[in-house]
Amino acid sequence: NWAYDCQDVTLGIRYNSQLSTIGLKKSAIVEIWLSTPPHRIHDNDTVIIEWQPSSVFNCMDCATWTPERLVFNSTNFDKRQELVITRVKVGEVVLLPILHGGGYDKILSAGYPIYIE
Repeated sequence: NWAYDCQDVTLGIRYNSQLSTIGLKKSAIVEIWLSTPPHRIHDNDTVIIEWQPSSVFNCMDCATWTPERLVFNSTNFDKRQELVITRVKVGEVVLLPILHGGGYDKILSAGYPIYIE
């Protein structure tokens, strides 16, 4: 059952930029794309990326982001999509991706943080 047991080390997320300084009530755009095409599992190659603030930092509600999720597949995996991050409170924030589908569920989200200063 390779689709569930295999971890493909070429799967990853790319950012432009991974570190943003955002002033209070200001926004920044982070471009996001996948490093390689997702795997087709059960005739589906969709990867959904959602975000959550890291619990390591005290400010879990210092930033908001849109859209809530990005959707990639083997056709658009290398096309840059935009995540708009807005600072609503002062405090350090690290956003971690939550990945679903295409074999990306197996990658460690802690390896792909977005830092907001």
